[in-house]
Amino acid sequence: MIVAQSMTLRTLHGIRHALSSVADFCANRRGNVGLLFAFTLPIILVGAGGAIDYSLRNDAYTKLMSCADEAALAAVSLQGLSNSQADAQAASLDFFRSTCPTGAAQLADVSLQKAGADVSDANGSRVASVSFIASRQTQFLQLIGIATLPIVGTSVAKGGSSSTPYIDFYALLDNSPSMGLGATDSDQTRLQALTPDQCAFACHIAGSATDYYSIARANAIDLRIDVLRSSWIKLVKQAKNSSSSEKFRFAAYTFNTASYLILALTGDYSSVLDSAKAIDLEIVPSTGPGSTHTDDVLVDMVPNIPVAGDGSSADKSRKYLIFVTDGVQDFDDMTTYDGHRTQAITSSRCEAFKNRGVQVAVIYTTYLAMSAGRYQRLVQPIADRISPSLAACASSGLYFQATSPADIASAFDAIYANATRTVSRLTN
Repeated sequence: MIVAQSMTLRTLHGIRHALSSVADFCANRRGNVGLLFAFTLPIILVGAGGAIDYSLRNDAYTKLMSCADEAALAAVSLQGLSNSQADAQAASLDFFRSTCPTGAAQLADVSLQKAGADVSDANGSRVASVSFIASRQTQFLQLIGIATLPIVGTSVAKGGSSSTPYIDFYALLDNSPSMGLGATDSDQTRLQALTPDQCAFACHIAGSATDYYSIARANAIDLRIDVLRSSWIKLVKQAKNSSSSEKFRFAAYTFNTASYLILALTGDYSSVLDSAKAIDLEIVPSTGPGSTHTDDVLVDMVPNIPVAGDGSSADKSRKYLIFVTDGVQDFDDMTTYDGHRTQAITSSRCEAFKNRGVQVAVIYTTYLAMSAGRYQRLVQPIADRISPSLAACASSGLYFQATSPADIASAFDAIYANATRTVSRLTN
């Protein structure tokens, strides 16, 4: 577009120059000059007008090539690779004709005579090409019998499963009492109706006669910890069912006052899925409040994740830390409300991971505003600091804020897509 605008400016400059020449001719009184002017004026006008026609033709070519590039890349993207060759080919052609920012079949004064797409798979790679033959109507060159200018182009892109890197996923999942919040508004309302003090949290208190966790389980009430577990399982199953399943390994930890190993790093999918059953809410001692010591956990977690590689082999695997939390950490302090004092996490604790090349994905399970005294005294005073701290902890493009089960699941999906996207490139 910038090139087209530049050409148009040069063309307008040429027209002004031509009109200046015309004025000079008109001012000249000599007969031979007037005769010469009569012969050259059509040439001057056609030349200036032709430059405009070519500028508009080049602008159309730029737009058509942009569409063709996007269509070819779509066929070799992660989503495109999930389609068969025939389906990817049809989708690319449809995208080129009608879906890209300005559909090729919808450009003003452009006639699309022919468009084609070809997709081929070989040796774990995919090559996609999109080509077109079109023309643009002229405005000035019609004066000399040129009604249209041809536009021809081809875009070729390459990518594929062979480009999928080796990846190690580490889950660090908050299982403190706050993850006992009902997963949905409906779950919270049901739990409040079943608990003596109308609590929306299924606190798992050891030996308590009012163990709200047991009430939630007995009444099939889903909790946030259940959503974390199911989302982790879904990510693992996505990897298991992919064409590059042998390139992925997994490790899982839960945390509250400290981190707890659920499963050490492994590529054994059966072990990973079986171990996910252990991802559950913390059992709070009856002698004291449950706490979340996130800063300490992050420091202790660093040695558990080796330095990341470029993903070219198993011993040079990329590393992803999936850190899920409500962002509130607290410490035992019997002088404050209910034995707690709270603060947002210290985002600089995440730099140690990034310095080792680890991609830090943060899912903030938002602490929803409540009228309860615990929320008003422990969370509300620091609420405006939680999200900025977690966003600063995350690597670029890997911060997600989740207020519902669907948001949490979508965040896990986005992390998987980010990690496993293929290296797609235009080759022509």
